[in-house]
Amino acid sequence: MIRKDVLYGGFAVICLLVYYKLEAPANAAYDYWLTLAAGLQVMGFAMLAMDTTSSAAEGLSEKSLWAFIIAHVTRISTTVWGEGYIPEDNTGDVFLYQGLEVLGVAIVVFQDCRLCGRRATISLRSHP
Repeated sequence: MIRKDVLYGGFAVICLLVYYKLEAPANAAYDYWLTLAAGLQVMGFAMLAMDTTSSAAEGLSEKSLWAFIIAHVTRISTTVWGEGYIPEDNTGDVFLYQGLEVLGVAIVVFQDCRLCGRRATISLRSHP
């Protein structure tokens, strides 16, 4: 339970720091929402990785994790290599949005690898 509290508290502190340190220009006042949404998604993935404690990881689908990976990699590719949407506020200048997207992919890939490893171990134990 303490890990969740630390995650929530750290996320709130980081959000406040970003909001107060990276002021948005007048034409990009609502672009913070995109970066906040990416941060919330990373926090959700981190909580998923922390909460998967059962030995068989019931309730998680490898296919759904792969769908998240494909969606995030596609979104990252449009903002890094193409002319995709990047926030016009200062969070876009410091690559915070892209960094959050990359962190989200890393967490989901980690969770998928851990899930595959757990399920392979369980299947080896049940079929000697």
